[in-house]
Amino acid sequence: PVEMQSESARVKEAMHKELLTWVKYECFTRHPRLSAKNIIDTRWVMKWKWVKVNGKRVREIRARLTVRGFKDVQGQDLSAFAGTASRAAQRLLTSEAVLRGWDIVSADVPKAFFQGISYADLAEQSGEPLREVSFTVPPATAAELRKIPGYETFDERKEVLRCTKPGTGLRDAPKCFSLKLRRVTVDEAGFTPLALEGELEVLYEDRGDSRVLTC
Repeated sequence: PVEMQSESARVKEAMHKELLTWVKYECFTRHPRLSAKNIIDTRWVMKWKWVKVNGKRVREIRARLTVRGFKDVQGQDLSAFAGTASRAAQRLLTSEAVLRGWDIVSADVPKAFFQGISYADLAEQSGEPLREVSFTVPPATAAELRKIPGYETFDERKEVLRCTKPGTGLRDAPKCFSLKLRRVTVDEAGFTPLALEGELEVLYEDRGDSRVLTC
């Protein structure tokens, strides 16, 4: 709390950077408060982290805008399943990598939840009604939001931000990211989920009348 005051300029800079990320991935739009449904408040989660910049360790302030998803009136009715690979699948992958001399690589997707499918895509894909989720922002946050093009006239007393896709804190964020990931790996890259382990996907190579596992 003391550093929140003494480093207030850097804290505001971190908040502004986080809001830019939400805007970059088109996670919300402006919406009149009077006609909004399912309005949730938000809070900032601040984090002090050591990072390397040009080979030097620098203490960086990171801010994460989090929707208080436990207040979502539709939350209890949501199907939020987002599968992960089982321990057996991980062992199978390790075994195949050893036998075939493959390297095992781990990758991290930055801002993963912001890159999931939109609520419009989710409604079309699942046949469920379009989700309506809006959130409010504290006055200090609104001041930073007004510095972003397109939000110069944003009035937190009369407007809210409507989610076009689930952001940090909403229960269906993992599911929407999982669906987007499957769309990329299966539909675009041609991977095939295993019948007994849907979260483990493999890529085959056609060789005449046969298909050979390549990765």
